[in-house]
Amino acid sequence: QSQPPKSHLKLSFSEEDFSCPVCYEIFKDPLILSCSHSICKVCLQQVWESKGYRECPVCRKRSSKEFPPVNLALKKLCEIFSVEKIQRSEVLCSQHGEKLKLFCLEDQQLVCLACSE
Repeated sequence: QSQPPKSHLKLSFSEEDFSCPVCYEIFKDPLILSCSHSICKVCLQQVWESKGYRECPVCRKRSSKEFPPVNLALKKLCEIFSVEKIQRSEVLCSQHGEKLKLFCLEDQQLVCLACSE
């Protein structure tokens, strides 16, 4: 069997696939724990501070690492998913009435050309 060319391969993901199990928002700076669960950096810091010890908020496995690494692949996928989600909605800028065509990585939101300047 031959596989279709990559240009014809379409994958479908839902927002849930890119959502933090703590805040339920699309991941922001996802960290990966030794148990393989990913959590937003800020969410993990808050959970660990409130509990006073380091464990996964999903499976409760203790974490040996004080500073888990960033899940770079998931971070990139979340950025792409966020851009595509906004492009599908075709939202207009409330200030300028223009299409939101640019994605600000710092603010994690779309902006129009006028706002970007």
